[in-house]
Amino acid sequence: MILRRKRALTLPRVILNLLTLRWFFQGLILLYKKTLSKAIGKSCIYYPTCSSYMYQAIEDWGTVIGIAMGIARIARCNPLACGGFDPVPFNPKGEIKWLY
Repeated sequence: MILRRKRALTLPRVILNLLTLRWFFQGLILLYKKTLSKAIGKSCIYYPTCSSYMYQAIEDWGTVIGIAMGIARIARCNPLACGGFDPVPFNPKGEIKWLY
């Protein structure tokens, strides 16, 4: 897993997380990683795995865009793909919003 700095929890961020159900979708991903992923075995050709990628995308980009990025990643994950290292793209708007 790629190490990233956690953002401070402020009241607007907590309210936004509750309204967008970020906690629900990240919880579903963690449930999948703890149950089904262990039963299926390691079959992802990318690093980080598709579930970790979606979890990080939701954390960095928000719920809607993060889920869309995760679904696109799962669609790319097939036996004909070359695989390899494919991290979540950096979101400059998340850290330095005054530039945009």
